Amino acid sequence: MISLWILAILVVFAVGLGHRAVIGLRLSRYQRDRVKAEYLAKAGIHKAILELQNDAQENDYDALNESWADNQEAFAKIILDENQNEFTTISYSIKQGDQEETKFGMTDEEGRININTADRVLLKHLFMAQNLPEPDAVAIADIIFRWIDVAPDNQPGEGVFKNEPLKITEEILLILEYFYQKEGRQDSQEEAQGLFALINDAITVNGLKANINTASGNVLQAIFYSAVDALNRSDITYAHADSLISKIIDFRNTVPFEDSATILSSLRGFKTGLTTEEETIMNQAVNNFSVQSNNFRIEVKAHINQSARKFTAVVKRGTPAEIVYWQQN
Repeated sequence: MISLWILAILVVFAVGLGHRAVIGLRLSRYQRDRVKAEYLAKAGIHKAILELQNDAQENDYDALNESWADNQEAFAKIILDENQNEFTTISYSIKQGDQEETKFGMTDEEGRININTADRVLLKHLFMAQNLPEPDAVAIADIIFRWIDVAPDNQPGEGVFKNEPLKITEEILLILEYFYQKEGRQDSQEEAQGLFALINDAITVNGLKANINTASGNVLQAIFYSAVDALNRSDITYAHADSLISKIIDFRNTVPFEDSATILSSLRGFKTGLTTEEETIMNQAVNNFSVQSNNFRIEVKAHINQSARKFTAVVKRGTPAEIVYWQQN
């Protein structure tokens, strides 16, 4: 009888040891794959940096038809060795109406609005481009502007603002949640996350001017609507700005803007040219634009056998290049 009890105890002990060994092996594989994924991602980023450096030697502008932005051969499957199950993909998604299209390449951080340098009017139109009511857009723009303003102006009963530039765009989530809490919304965190998801592709903390070759329709709308407001003329309306935006997109779909100094003259000579109102708006806004960028966002997915890990980096092109932002999602 005693021998049976001893045997039972030994069996339980052996099962326990086996279970712990299995867990240990799984943890070990997880740690190994995590390290592999990080190195695969970094290898992909270095390949992307090389593509950016090569592009800079070819011309003095950056546009969506270049190899850094749309290059399936270079970025769809980056393999380091002969193992076909371990590779990196660099890609992003763009919306075409109701459809979503995957592009293999990087996105231009400077095709966005720098939240740290935008004024209240530009910020207002950025949010109104997402169909936010004007009173809410004005209030949020004011909070953002005061949040990053280096001269503190906190009022009694208000939250304490940061009073320095944002380091990452995700800090906007704090501001949006503060706004919705102040408005007494019950789901303030959820509403903040929803609005952030809508504007995330239009904002940055890098660069000074927006690249007219890569800026989205929403970014162009915010900039040109702000120009219309600044002009404050009854004969110049948002409809004129919309027409100008259509002509800019039509132009760059044909050929990129190659020089900031010739943006206006290029549009004048393209197809039907510009109306007097469109040219006035363009003159008002032209100093907000560039044609060349230095900061690029790289969305990396490292594939290890049946699993994948995502990484995001923002790279500042230069010699040497600098990784200014890194996140494992």
